[in-house]
Amino acid sequence: MHKWTCFLLFAASLAQTGLSQAQESPTEVTAEQPRVVLDADNIFVNEDENTVTAEGNVEASYEGRVLRADRLIYDRDTDKVRAIGNVVLIDTDGSESYADEIETNSNLSDGYAIGFSTRTGEGGVAIAESAVRTGDGYNALDKIVYTSCELCGENDTPTWALRARRAILNEEAQMMSYRDAVIEIAGIPILYFPYFAHPDPRSERRSGFLPPDFGTSSKLGVFYEQPYYWAISPYSDLTVAPKVMANVNPLVEMSYRKRFWSGSVSTNFSFTQEQEFDSDGEKFGEKEWRGHIWANGGFQIRPGWNW
Repeated sequence: MHKWTCFLLFAASLAQTGLSQAQESPTEVTAEQPRVVLDADNIFVNEDENTVTAEGNVEASYEGRVLRADRLIYDRDTDKVRAIGNVVLIDTDGSESYADEIETNSNLSDGYAIGFSTRTGEGGVAIAESAVRTGDGYNALDKIVYTSCELCGENDTPTWALRARRAILNEEAQMMSYRDAVIEIAGIPILYFPYFAHPDPRSERRSGFLPPDFGTSSKLGVFYEQPYYWAISPYSDLTVAPKVMANVNPLVEMSYRKRFWSGSVSTNFSFTQEQEFDSDGEKFGEKEWRGHIWANGGFQIRPGWNW
């Protein structure tokens, strides 16, 4: 979604810097405006429809970004830019986005992309049937599939993937939300969520639930642990992780971290009320409050002196 937003910015620059003056050779705008270079096999103006069209090997560059398409149309009446056919956007970090068709207006308030896909700089791949941006800061991807796994050889099934009927990025809240999401392992659906949300990876640190841990154990039985991360301050945080188990009483584990000007401390502790049990899971003795605490820290008193 971030890369498609970059295209909207790119397309807006084309509209705002005089695309109507394009000729059959590369055109550069004046130094007072953002520099846009447009190159195509044919560039012509339709005075009746008040449009500017570039066709054939279209390539436009703007501030390090490159847009390629079979056809590019700028409608001067509606102030919309439309790229059609084999659309490719190469961003400044080398990442690439693709679409069959993209359209936006010049002030970025709304736009859409059809047959959208992108590969992030971190190796993630997202494919969506369509992408829509609205003027109130919402970006939506319909029928999206996302994975960060590399596809090797003839096997085009990733180790894991997230599928959702719709994914929405709220730019103001910096939150991603999903409707009818399914986690797949080797192409097999494993978990279904009617709805879940998480912060935008580009957002600042914030409190929220972390991915759960669940499974089975010969001693504990079926278990489920749900961590919650609390960003107390820019320099400290606390993670609380309640754990429920089929064979023993619940346990609560907590981790606290804090950074100081000259060092940091980290602690991990837990507590429960339960009997002891042996390696076979057989309980013995009385129920008691039990737990653990681990802590470590390091401080620099002065250069060359630590404790």
